[in-house]
Amino acid sequence: MKYYIETYGCQMNQYDSALIERILEDFGAEKSSSFNDADIILVNTCSVRAHAERRALGRIAYLTGIKKKKPYVKIIVFGCMAKNLSREIEKNLPSVDYILGPDDFVILPELLQNNINHIVSVERSDFTGEGIYPIPSGVKAFVAISRGCDNFCSYCIVPYVRGRERHRKLEDIVNEVKHDISYGVKEIILIAQNVNSWRDGELDFAYLLEHISSIDAVKRIRFVTNHPKDFSERLILTMKDNPKICHSVHLPVQSGSTRILKLMGRKYTRDDYLSLVERIRYHIPDITITTDIIVGFPGETESDFMETMDIIEKIRFDGIYSFYFSPRKGTRAA
Repeated sequence: MKYYIETYGCQMNQYDSALIERILEDFGAEKSSSFNDADIILVNTCSVRAHAERRALGRIAYLTGIKKKKPYVKIIVFGCMAKNLSREIEKNLPSVDYILGPDDFVILPELLQNNINHIVSVERSDFTGEGIYPIPSGVKAFVAISRGCDNFCSYCIVPYVRGRERHRKLEDIVNEVKHDISYGVKEIILIAQNVNSWRDGELDFAYLLEHISSIDAVKRIRFVTNHPKDFSERLILTMKDNPKICHSVHLPVQSGSTRILKLMGRKYTRDDYLSLVERIRYHIPDITITTDIIVGFPGETESDFMETMDIIEKIRFDGIYSFYFSPRKGTRAA
């Protein structure tokens, strides 16, 4: 049995695809480099913007055409869009065999073993990935430290499709890091919708960084994505004092207008963000700072937009991912 995966979206989706590779290979399947000779075709989808959904839907429609020649092939759609648009996929793409939410792929071996013909499963919300470690390739590896999100920014679909925030235990995260090291990994990239909010009892994210850096074979540590409201002074000092933690941070601002930030539900002001960047640069002068910006948020005026342009001029980001507002059905901003 051969499988083929296509992945759309963020680092968490890339990590989830690596998880499902591990699950399928433990099941006895073999990875294929092309969908043409695969028995199982999987598409890991993103729902953060309408454009990402349209791309994935077009690709799925194309891939289902293979069933005309090979009716035995299983087409599996999973991830955020699968949960967000499960009914539309089921109705408009009947050749799709399984529609699985972002955490439902763990049941895939059971479905394949029992040869279940069709299923829509988008309800699982307690999965943390405990005990399942992807097999890394190269010197870098993603390690997810939590799943889901509790921020509910007014424009964002993630909490509705990935569920509420669930943190992995320190011991399980460390075990995965050691597993990756055994394959020659040197750089660990910790990922979550909001890495700064990670907790294990009284242990915070700064402690997690310190603990992982104490592992000799780990040479570099990075982490994404950060939320400005949770970026603590202790975290700044931990980055400053630990040579293994790379001096780079992705810190989404989204808007330079306090009024728009409030409408976005971001829970910080323009001045809060400027002050945070000032403190980070005071302690870590060589820091690289990148950001995300949304343009055209509902109600944004020319004055609000110019405040965003002004904050760009003041901070001089090293990189910017900028997007126009994309309404996501079910969010307050939509």
